[in-house]
Parts: sequence; structure tokens; C-alpha cells
Amino acid sequence: MTTTVEAISENGMLRLSGPLPLREKAQVLVTIQTEPLTAEDKERQAWLKASEETLTRAWDNSADDVFNELLDAPNVRFFECGGLPPLWQSGSNISAHK
Repeated sequence: MTTTVEAISENGMLRLSGPLPLREKAQVLVTIQTEPLTAEDKERQAWLKASEETLTRAWDNSADDVFNELLDAPNVRFFECGGLPPLWQSGSNISAHK
């Protein structure tokens, strides 16, 4: 997870602008940027945040669990081994398998 927050330096310590969504005693990596952000940097951050939120919604979607079931289907195992499922092997009549 990547989160950007503002902080103020006081007596060698950083005081964050608010609480963080972290578990107690979580280890984090802190990057300090002292120069002001350019308009281009701010726009890039906004796009990255929007992308992260969109991807989180897309990937954290229980409706897509059906695709995990498809991975367990017998024909998928042929693809994983580099083969073709029986339906697509040479000489098969596709119309007969409908």
C-alpha cells in the first residue's frame, strides 16, 4: 500500500497531519521530500491515487471469484501444460461439441 501524507518537522520528529490506516507496530518506509511539489508532480500524484483506488476496487471484487473456479476447470490445465484442450485438437469437429 502506498499512502502520501503531509507532516511537520518538530524537534527532529515528524508530526503527521492525521492518523494512518495501519495496524499497531506496522513497519513502514518513509520517504522525505522537502522541496515543494510542482504542478506536474501534483497532477501525477492525483492520477496515481485515482489509479490506485480504481485498481483496488477492480481487484477487491467478490463478483470476480467465479474466474477462480474457471481456473480449476479441466481444459485450463491443458493450457498450463502447453497443450490444447480436446475440443481444439486437430481433427476435432467443433460443431459436434456444441
